[in-house]
Amino acid sequence: MSRLRRLILVSILTIAAGNLGALLQTRVKRLLAYSSVAHAGTILLGLAAERSASRGASAGHLARA
Repeated sequence: MSRLRRLILVSILTIAAGNLGALLQTRVKRLLAYSSVAHAGTILLGLAAERSASRGASAGHLARA
């Protein structure tokens, strides 16, 4: 498996784990923590896409966060 495919797989798993973990939480702090994990996966997926537009969107998302 290539490095790019592994990076995409890790980012998708991070998004899924973060969102599923957030669904099960009743405490706000933990819900926000899992949501942050999902957002990190989204940013990672944008960086893994290897296109200038997606990298720019990921950088913009980080700048606004």
